[in-house]
Amino acid sequence: MRWHFLIFLLTISNLFMMFAWYGHLKQKDPCLDLAFGHAYSQ
Repeated sequence: MRWHFLIFLLTISNLFMMFAWYGHLKQKDPCLDLAFGHAYSQ
């Protein structure tokens, strides 16, 4: 049971890291924002 909880925590932290990294890139490069926005809209 503890292993499932640890894997869950790791997944959540990885998602937060990816969102933070995406937000950081979005501030620097609007072209990336357009590309990611187009990918997410579909």
